[in-house]
Amino acid sequence: MTPAEKRKQKEERAKLKSYRNRLMALKDIVPNINELWQDNQKIVQFFEGGEVAKYEGKAIIKPTKPIDKVGKDKEIQTKLTPEIYKERKAQGINDRAIMAEFGLYVNKFTAWKKENGLMGQKLEGGRRAHKDFVPKTKEGVSEVVATEEEGVIEQFKANDERLKEQLDLAQKAEKQAIDELLQYQAEFRKLEVDYRNQSTELARVNEMLEKLKYTAQINVWLMKQHIGFVEQADLMAGGVDQ
Repeated sequence: MTPAEKRKQKEERAKLKSYRNRLMALKDIVPNINELWQDNQKIVQFFEGGEVAKYEGKAIIKPTKPIDKVGKDKEIQTKLTPEIYKERKAQGINDRAIMAEFGLYVNKFTAWKKENGLMGQKLEGGRRAHKDFVPKTKEGVSEVVATEEEGVIEQFKANDERLKEQLDLAQKAEKQAIDELLQYQAEFRKLEVDYRNQSTELARVNEMLEKLKYTAQINVWLMKQHIGFVEQADLMAGGVDQ
């Protein structure tokens, strides 16, 4: 990913977080907000398409009740179990809200998740609870705490694994293609050598045929000369006898 793409992605995340904060303030008047909340694209279309203007004028922001933080010395009424944790996650409740409900701090809560094998816990259907929200009070205004980092990291890891698999397949295919090309090249060179050898042998045979043809012509001439000599000798012998 190029620096420009990373910067654009960061800007998109910041914009989406701002939209989610505004959407939370409209949770009492926007219909089907739960369905809208689960789809980032729909949220962007809701705000950038101008539909939000129909509801923001009617919104009455009410401060929410602060979430009580349970200290270390305060007794926890209900013990957090893996079953309760999975039930809360299935309901769309994020880890911050679960920690606040059971009076747990980050270090203790993280250790508990590792102990129970719940790190990276997924909801039913394979979706992570990174789009959950929990209200908190800040200067009397209700805000949304969207904990998307975990889901984004896991998505990056999944994409990275998928890219590694694709790269591995591409490298194997490239190696196979190179091996086949080298084999074809070796076979071609062998054929080329055979052709040259055959061409050389053919030229040698042709040369021998030419020599034989010339030799045959000489032999014919010699035979004619021999016959002439024999005939002349016979004539001379006949003249002597007379």
